Order: sequence, then C-alpha cells, then structure tokens
Amino acid sequence: MAAERRLTLLAGLVVVAALSLAACGKSGGAEGPPERGDQAVAKVDGKTVWASDVKREAVAQALSSDPSAKLLIEGNCDERGTEEYNRSLGDRRALAARKELVKMGISASRILTKSFGKDKPANPGHDESAWTQNRRDDFIILRPNPNGGGNMGGS
Repeated sequence: MAAERRLTLLAGLVVVAALSLAACGKSGGAEGPPERGDQAVAKVDGKTVWASDVKREAVAQALSSDPSAKLLIEGNCDERGTEEYNRSLGDRRALAARKELVKMGISASRILTKSFGKDKPANPGHDESAWTQNRRDDFIILRPNPNGGGNMGGS
C-alpha cells in the first residue's frame, strides 16, 4: 500500500503513555520478559509496564474512535530459524496480538493478520540487540478511501 502509514510511538511518548496506563491501574501481564524481547518502559507498584501493551492500548483506542477503520497486524521475526518456522512464528505473533485486541473490545472482523517472517527486519544487524528489535508486530490502521470505491487505504 503506497499510502500506508505505520502507527509508531516515540520512546518518550511510550513512557508517558505507560505511566498514564499505570495511573489508571493498567499494567503489563507477565513479570518475566516476553518471548519477543519486549522492553519494559516503567515499573509501577511492582508491576512492569511493557511497550507492547502500551502500543496495543493506543491501537485499540484509535480503532475505538473510528468504527470504519480496520487494522492490519504484521508479525515479524528475527533472522534465526528456517523460512517455514519464521513464517509460522510471525503468524502466531500477529494472531496473539489480535487476540489481545479482541479482549480489549475490538471486533475480530476488523483485524487482518499477515506474517512476514524474517523478511522485513527493523534492524539489519546480526546480534541480540537487532534480533530483539526484529521480533515485533507492526500495526497498520486502514481507513476507507475518502474518494470512494470501497478500498481501504493506510492512514
């Protein structure tokens, strides 16, 4: 999609959002590091607030405010593993994010998933730092084309 815009949060914004969530009594789930190498952005009342939880909250809020919008979740992996394994892992990663958004009240019919496996690295490096950044979901908000035609375009 030529006009797609990825939903991104700057590190400072993530910390502010995480602290806002913590003030509302919301925090990340498990206390150990998630398998995808997620980064903790705050620790409040002994609970860790994870960057992925903050991102999902922002995506759910954006979708809730625009009922005509849909979401594409792209699951990504690091370079290790076979092509088949990484495609499967990217798919499972995207489906897990979808499941969490459905729990937050977003209709499953509004969420599409796709796996890119190791084909779209965020960091082209070959070390643990790069691998951590590459194990991720990308969230793309799709809005109806304002010119009609029923096509969805990225925002």
